[in-house]
Amino acid sequence: MKYFMGYLSEVGASLIDQKLKLNIVPQTNVVALAAPTFNYGRIDRAKARTKQRIRTRYPEIGKRFHRIGLPPKIGSFQLFVYGYQDASYWLRQWEVHREMSPSSAAMKRFQHLFERMVVLDYIIRNTDRGNDNWLIKYEPTAIPRDSTPAKDAVVLDDEVAANESAEEVVHSDIDHENGNGKDGTEQIVMDILDCDDMENWDQMDKPKIEVAAIDNGLAFPIKHPDEWRTYPYRWTWLPMAKNPFSEEIVELVLPQLDNTDFMRELCNDLKKLFQA
Repeated sequence: MKYFMGYLSEVGASLIDQKLKLNIVPQTNVVALAAPTFNYGRIDRAKARTKQRIRTRYPEIGKRFHRIGLPPKIGSFQLFVYGYQDASYWLRQWEVHREMSPSSAAMKRFQHLFERMVVLDYIIRNTDRGNDNWLIKYEPTAIPRDSTPAKDAVVLDDEVAANESAEEVVHSDIDHENGNGKDGTEQIVMDILDCDDMENWDQMDKPKIEVAAIDNGLAFPIKHPDEWRTYPYRWTWLPMAKNPFSEEIVELVLPQLDNTDFMRELCNDLKKLFQA
């Protein structure tokens, strides 16, 4: 494939992603757009200015022009994703700041999304998958809090909270004032967290983690780029790559790849795309 056909590789990666239901490539399509900021030659820009002037001064003649303005350029248009950052950023944060690492449940989902990207890269033979061209969106768990302070809330400064005697004071209040250790503990916890009731714990946001595989312009190569680039799959050095494929990803992908009709349809769609 020639280097200037990379936009078709972007669309091809999105096509395979949708067909296999991987859902990690932002939707990408072929479009024809024109804009003054695009790279045009002097002749194209001169033609556009001349036609615009003629149409302004001689409207009747201007109506005969087939097109006014700069000629459209064909390329790929990819849906923008919000809240994502380079994978290298989050991988570094999780390694340096252990307290920021995802929970086991979030890490399990991340492993599954990572495996989807690995499957995609193998199929499209992506030759440019570094940690800077796949994205991670990570939103840690957040405890919901009311906008107004709870009535009779217990206020503890840092020194009191760190003092070991604080625990004795709390237990003393529970035993003498409430007479019910369970209800008293629950009330104190609610006061400290500014919660109206313990049901707010059910409203606590679960950690969210997503993966987006972008920059697929060097996929579908005519040869392996071993002569001019190091081994392309940078993720092979990551801990997630050491784990075997999960049954979940096998059940998602393998039945489709074993389906002759599905593969024939997929190949025909790719052929139509790259012959356009």
